Amino acid sequence: MIKPMSSNKHGTIITFIMNKGFRIVRMKNGKISKDFATKLYKHMVGEGMLPIIIDYVTSGEVIGLELVGPNAIAEWRRCLGATDPANAEPGTLRQIFGENILRNAAHGCISVDDAAEMLELYFGYENGLPRIPFRATYQNCTCCVIKPHVLLDGNVGAVLEQITNTGKFRITAMAMFSVKLTDAQEFYEIYKGVLPAFEGMCIHLAEGKCVVLEIQSIDPNLNCVSEFRQLAGPRDPVRLFGYLRAKYLSIVLITYVLSSLSGIHNFYGSLNTTTQAEN
Repeated sequence: MIKPMSSNKHGTIITFIMNKGFRIVRMKNGKISKDFATKLYKHMVGEGMLPIIIDYVTSGEVIGLELVGPNAIAEWRRCLGATDPANAEPGTLRQIFGENILRNAAHGCISVDDAAEMLELYFGYENGLPRIPFRATYQNCTCCVIKPHVLLDGNVGAVLEQITNTGKFRITAMAMFSVKLTDAQEFYEIYKGVLPAFEGMCIHLAEGKCVVLEIQSIDPNLNCVSEFRQLAGPRDPVRLFGYLRAKYLSIVLITYVLSSLSGIHNFYGSLNTTTQAEN
């Protein structure tokens, strides 16, 4: 779990994680409750620092990640480094990104049972609704879909970095979804009969996990949809030089103005109880 910090660091930390050989199989930004935080740090019950830690981790947005790799729990804790960044080994996440013993960048579970419990609490569902709600606002936003091959190539963090480093946009919601072919066809419906590649686009979106972002302009007077399409660039690969799509080979789909909210609703609304629950 990435703890509350500047969102400008999120992409860099995710790149760090993927470069260490972990696969991210679930990811979502969220806001955790004090009850959740108490369970997260139950091994610290009775310690004087616990109330301060709980106040901190519930003070802002976190990003929950399910990481997969050989001996993942021990390896992740090794990559984290010591709790106090001042004592962490050079090159560890906390040594690079941590500020102090409280704001030490990220959390790691201490056992298989601990990890199983926390993953269920963070990514699980209760009565058909996510225990940790999605952060989509549906207000003055556009929808960005980072396609499956970008996850496989380990470039998700780099894309997030490029978006936030423009200084023009904030990522208000972020989650990983598995998309059924029928859902992909609905999402791309505006391209049906328009683009010859329609069927291939749908198949590609459904063949692996994708990361869906809700993006807002920092300047509320700007048209977020048109501004972000400028960053993404044209669909034509011949004309892509210098654009986000050029660097990552058409990884980002931006919906048109009339379908931006539809795109967000497709993932964070009507699909909440299907795609996310399927892992």
